[in-house]
Amino acid sequence: MTIESLNKWLHREKTLFFFLFISLFPLPGRSLPTERIHKISPLYSIPFTMKGDLIVLEATVGGIFKVNLILDTGAEYNLFLKKYLFDLMSIPYGRTLTVRGADRKTEMLAYTSAPVELSLGKQSIKTEFLVLKESYFDIESSMGIPIEGVLGINFFKDYLLEVNYSKKKIHLYPKANALWNPGDKYEEIPLERERNKLFASLEVKRSGGRPHSLTLLLDSGAAMSLLLFSESDSLLAKEPFSLQPSIIGLGLGGYLNGYEGSLSEIKWGPFQLGSSRFYLQEKDTLYLESDRDRRNGILGNRLLSQFNFFLDTENNRIFLAPGKKFNKGISRDLTGLLVLSGGPYFNQYFVGYVFPGSPAENSNFQAGDRILAINGIPSRWYSLEGIQRIFRKGKGRKLKITTERNKIRQILLLERRDYIGN
Repeated sequence: MTIESLNKWLHREKTLFFFLFISLFPLPGRSLPTERIHKISPLYSIPFTMKGDLIVLEATVGGIFKVNLILDTGAEYNLFLKKYLFDLMSIPYGRTLTVRGADRKTEMLAYTSAPVELSLGKQSIKTEFLVLKESYFDIESSMGIPIEGVLGINFFKDYLLEVNYSKKKIHLYPKANALWNPGDKYEEIPLERERNKLFASLEVKRSGGRPHSLTLLLDSGAAMSLLLFSESDSLLAKEPFSLQPSIIGLGLGGYLNGYEGSLSEIKWGPFQLGSSRFYLQEKDTLYLESDRDRRNGILGNRLLSQFNFFLDTENNRIFLAPGKKFNKGISRDLTGLLVLSGGPYFNQYFVGYVFPGSPAENSNFQAGDRILAINGIPSRWYSLEGIQRIFRKGKGRKLKITTERNKIRQILLLERRDYIGN
């Protein structure tokens, strides 16, 4: 082909080249088509289990000890609860720090560790921990398995995090740029950042009330739907609620006392989540004068698990897609029994607390009762989460529970119903 004929051909085909160019290389302000930007491969893929409404990862620390770790987006740092394991591996410590418990009062000593090898699935990652000097609380009885530590948000700050509750998998990808998205079935929702913690904006209302906006800490380490603080003036000061005294959870520092109520609607971005329980935590405002902020509480893992999500900490956003449980609504206890596990295999079950006004209180359950059987099936055949599932379904139906109190056996009938009003 001569130069002259080549010029004529290029002149005739220049429009084609122009459109090919803009489809492959975006002009300023133009993003790549979705199908070109969401196909990225994970660096790490990690299986997990759900225990006590929390994400638990099985890991090996230092190439020696098998451990269970909770994934906690509400915690800033990794935390290890059993110092003797680090001592046995001769892991060196650095600074001594003070860690405050979930009751916002209890202070505990912890040491910074040198980086330690953490094997998760088929991958190994070097990471540091804060190691508690002493074991301050018994989270294992409320989860039914040994728990050695917590992986905080700093663990995956250098990655794009995907949590797929439907498939029980966590994927860590390279950091995403601001144009990235995971595809059409996910909705992008912006988050707010305060230091290394991320906050979501939700809209909630009680039955017969009007909507209110809340700013809540994104906290996969909270085994609840929502926790509100008593000084939040965006909701509780403006609406009359029916609240009942409650044990709202177990954290560093022990049991947390508070109140329990019910919301008729929760909206997060475009998603309507229906009704849900919420907890109210009393805070010592004098003690926390220097720790006060405008945040209203916590968005916990029971609500998060309604979705599969990508958490992009680099760009302060989350991508949500409804999970397989989304249309079933947020589960809630229908008995009023807080059941704890014990024994060498965590298959002995006891009543830890009876919620006031609940079916359990009406059926004469008491804290300390040992649960021997449920509908004639020995309780040792159940896992703790299996018992919790039974207590959250079958509304209006009765359970026959065999208990032991002061070495005396009795059978108590328990009707499952929603005992917290709007």
